[in-house]
Amino acid sequence: MFNFSLTSCQSKTKLKLKWQPSVSAPELYPAKVYNGDFWLGDHFVSLPTGGFLEEGWGNTGLTEGYGEFIPDTLDITWFSVAENKFYAGTFGLPVDTMKTLFDQGVMTTYGILEPYDLIVVNMAPGGIVVVWMKVSGARQVEIGRYQATETNIEFKYLMPQGEQDREKYMKDCMDRNPEMAKNLEENGINYDLYDSYRIRYPWNPKLLLPDEGKTKCFQIIFYNGEKDYLWGEFLTNNFIVQKALPEIIYSVWYDEKGNPFGSDIFFDEKEVFEAFKEIYKDNKEQETELVFVPDKKYKNLNVYLRSKTEEYELRKTKAIIYEKSKDTEE
Repeated sequence: MFNFSLTSCQSKTKLKLKWQPSVSAPELYPAKVYNGDFWLGDHFVSLPTGGFLEEGWGNTGLTEGYGEFIPDTLDITWFSVAENKFYAGTFGLPVDTMKTLFDQGVMTTYGILEPYDLIVVNMAPGGIVVVWMKVSGARQVEIGRYQATETNIEFKYLMPQGEQDREKYMKDCMDRNPEMAKNLEENGINYDLYDSYRIRYPWNPKLLLPDEGKTKCFQIIFYNGEKDYLWGEFLTNNFIVQKALPEIIYSVWYDEKGNPFGSDIFFDEKEVFEAFKEIYKDNKEQETELVFVPDKKYKNLNVYLRSKTEEYELRKTKAIIYEKSKDTEE
């Protein structure tokens, strides 16, 4: 997934190892952590507990405390609200990968080497646990997907100072989150959704600009919860080589006169997944490009998925183009 050699030369400065744990869950499948810890021998950092988690897949949720070691184990027990079930698991973490990321950090466009400062844990239906490491505002990479098992916990221990009637609590949750209730009624629970988001392909974003135009950067939010910021050499030599599919791409570029523009590109989930599946059906190793073509007046943007032999126009993609102040190009 990751091209570590691209950033190994950046870490001549020793970065401080200090991170916070964060927990979150999808908006339509909220969760509540009962207990959990990151461990290394006798050292541990506890996960935040007690909050109603619904910040969205991959997003930072509750944070609390900090660690100054590289954990090798995660244990967690939580309540899956949509399923009305408890799950628990103990998982080994990829210490070598985590050490490499902590040592490297991420070089920003300002020339500042920023450390990975969050370890983000999300839970999904069916006992899915995914863990990411995050540099705030720059990059978030998946380091593991784990499978917990259903367990039994007396409900009163989950809510020692709150509503202890499980049936009433579930009703209150549905009233609080009508979108969750509607989704459950109409669609049930999609147990495969978050694993489907983890499918990867070798693709790159590309802006087709006039000869004198220049791309400055892309910021990509992926469906699998990862995030990346591409600029400079990373426009062609990406840190994340095999990518999940994009949910949102922000970009900044210059026209032929040096005027800065920006675009916010929002992908239609069904359309983009079908396009990638179709173009890769016969050759899963080929490289493709997501090509963005602004019109001559920089008012509209067309989006295409292209291989050497095929092209699909993503007509349901929503793109906003706007001029940027030269003082606020980031």
